[in-house]
Amino acid sequence: MREAFFALAGTALGVLGTLVTDVWRARRDDLRERRQRPRDACIDFTVALVRMRQAYWGTRLRRR
Repeated sequence: MREAFFALAGTALGVLGTLVTDVWRARRDDLRERRQRPRDACIDFTVALVRMRQAYWGTRLRRR
């Protein structure tokens, strides 16, 4: 009877450990994604500004 109780307790601890680890990873990945989205938006905006600036200087240099 004792062995069955210890086996059950070990199984429960293993399952709980796995669940806690999965929840922790999901939160970490979610946080990483929430940080990455604004960063990507800023990069896209900066790239668009650089392209506009290059297009402006390209047309300005051709007029001379």
